[in-house]
Amino acid sequence: MKTREGDHSRATYLMRTGYLPQGPVQYPTMGSLFSRELGREQAELPNFVSINPYRYLSPAAYGPGFLGPQTSPLVVGSGNIIASPGADADTIAQALKVRNLDLPQAVKASDAKSRLNLLADLEREFASTRPDVTVQSHQAAYEQAIRMMNAEGVKAFDRSDEKKELRDAYGRNLFGQSCLLARRLVQRGVPFVEVSLNSAQNNMGLDWDTHQNNFDSVKRLCEILDPAWATLLSDLKQRGLLENTLVVWMGESDRTPRINRNTGRDHFANALDDGSLWRWDSWRAGRREDKREWHARRRPPGLGARLAGHRLRCVGD
Repeated sequence: MKTREGDHSRATYLMRTGYLPQGPVQYPTMGSLFSRELGREQAELPNFVSINPYRYLSPAAYGPGFLGPQTSPLVVGSGNIIASPGADADTIAQALKVRNLDLPQAVKASDAKSRLNLLADLEREFASTRPDVTVQSHQAAYEQAIRMMNAEGVKAFDRSDEKKELRDAYGRNLFGQSCLLARRLVQRGVPFVEVSLNSAQNNMGLDWDTHQNNFDSVKRLCEILDPAWATLLSDLKQRGLLENTLVVWMGESDRTPRINRNTGRDHFANALDDGSLWRWDSWRAGRREDKREWHARRRPPGLGARLAGHRLRCVGD
């Protein structure tokens, strides 16, 4: 797959939406599309969960765009915690916790119900005269939060009932425990979950953007990525979830084959990557494809269409 985009912001937007950032139209991120097509409106858990996203360079690439706030992700984690093997366990636990789900100790359940009924009345009256996106977004967020507060499924975010050996296998770091959380969410029917690996210990928070010290940085990142990725796939398979779960690993920029003076690798937007998804999907589908069509689909817009077509076809079958 290749693009002409070497800028992080534009490339991120292109990879996540299939469109370049231009004009007044705000396109939805891929998770919002799946949330709309596969999600249930009254589901206990959000239909799209984004774990530890790094939104600094391209915030719009992570939003629902014109699909509206109902397809926005539940964001878990701030994206600012170093996901290293030595990260503090309490810090990781706090990062993966959905805040404010429990009532304050001084508020009784009956009082909370009365307050929520009053809020609903006020919001209906307010929205009747101001039907814009901001109001809808506020309502959607509150309605989802209320459902989660009363849901059994919210126990997915409590990983304490998992075996110690399994938690160790994923890795005692933010990314590893995020992958474990992703499996728990998939197990409870969340249609789209994404997990980001943003940094490793001593790589200065540069994640995979290895303009300097490439070899050491990639080694540290892979020490986090490899066990989490392998354990996620085996865990899904052992639980019978891999048959109907499509797992995709992607980033927004390739790297030059040439090493620069800082022992780093710079942006290389025109790199060509066959990508295992294409070979696997063609084999799995059991049919031949026109070569020109195959090459066209290897650009980001084609990737999104391919993923959506494959996933929706599986659901339909």
